[in-house]
Amino acid sequence: MSRTYGAALVAAVVVGGSLIGLGLYLGFSAAPTVWFGLVCGLLAGLLLVAASRRADTFHPTDPNAHLADHSETGEISDTGDHLDAGPAVQPPAADDDPDDPPAGAARG
Repeated sequence: MSRTYGAALVAAVVVGGSLIGLGLYLGFSAAPTVWFGLVCGLLAGLLLVAASRRADTFHPTDPNAHLADHSETGEISDTGDHLDAGPAVQPPAADDDPDDPPAGAARG
């Protein structure tokens, strides 16, 4: 059993057991409480497995994945044709008075 499936099993047992225990402690009917706990526990385990599979698509597990060439031509380009976010600071508007305090400044 992989660590992911083990963690999903633990999550399902913890979520299901805690919801069943809390429901019974609060005095709800036993049958609906058990069904609700089992369904929620199953959903918690499935959510963990699905998140693990989705995370594998973000970072490949191949040890040499960082060496892969992702360009369309197969050549590495050093021309700097990347997207630029633009200037980090916007120029002040024409009607701004440089003597005005900042918007969050404390007032005397």
